[in-house]
Amino acid sequence: MKNQLSQKMVMLKKSIQKFEKEFETSQDFVDTPKLSVVLSKFDTNDGDKVANVTELLQSVTDGLKKRRCRMKTLTINFNSPLQSYGNEASFSRRTSSDYPSKSAVIGMLAAAMGYRRDDNRITALNDLKFAVRVDQPGRTLTDYQTVEWKKGTRKITYRDYLQDAVFVAAVGSDDSQLIDELADALRHPKFQLFLGRRANVPAGPLKLHTVADENPVQALSNLEWQASTWFQRQKKESVVSVDLIADADLLPKSLHTSGLAKDNVISFDQRHRQLSFRAIASQRIQLTNQSFEKNDS
Repeated sequence: MKNQLSQKMVMLKKSIQKFEKEFETSQDFVDTPKLSVVLSKFDTNDGDKVANVTELLQSVTDGLKKRRCRMKTLTINFNSPLQSYGNEASFSRRTSSDYPSKSAVIGMLAAAMGYRRDDNRITALNDLKFAVRVDQPGRTLTDYQTVEWKKGTRKITYRDYLQDAVFVAAVGSDDSQLIDELADALRHPKFQLFLGRRANVPAGPLKLHTVADENPVQALSNLEWQASTWFQRQKKESVVSVDLIADADLLPKSLHTSGLAKDNVISFDQRHRQLSFRAIASQRIQLTNQSFEKNDS
């Protein structure tokens, strides 16, 4: 009897380890106590208690699967000759972040939905889970403009842009209808869409993809590399590593670097535009280079 219990305990521990690995990226898992810790409190010689832990494991697993499956994610390809995303800014110099900010993506979604800058519905879009993947880093181009900021006085201002960059942004929600509405709005936008600044229009219709039962990190991890073919052919390797930046609670704590980004929208109103900080995390993920074999043949 004792040997049977020991074997059952070993199998249970393996199941728990597999369970914890599967759900470690789920936001729902953050508030769930580690089952291996729960298990350690039970007497391995007590068959009834082992059975109770087995039932607990199955119950929590089923519950988390149901909760996780509510998440639906929309991915959006950001592809344009020039892009620019607000970073440090002054009258004379406006730089760009290396990838689209959450506020830039929310601004695009709000424009597509027909929300004006002072529309209160915009801030609700902050609740969307967010991640972005840098498939093709852009090179910085600096433009200058001569501005007559008062009569007889001219000043040169500088603006940075990202050239030939390709990004994939992903937003997720438990409200699948909202994700469908956002996707439809991006296909039939109420206002002009642009990638950071008004002059930076997308290079054609946006490439969109919706996926059920995955959060933004999972969707981007499973989506094939979206870099331009010429860029892929320059890489002499079958697997490439790219940056993925996401809401901090979407990435396992042991695998990422963390920080803060000032791109949580409080107001887009031009009279008092205001953003707040958001916790972010980043990691490198591996993707297959679809052009590698073609390049070597």
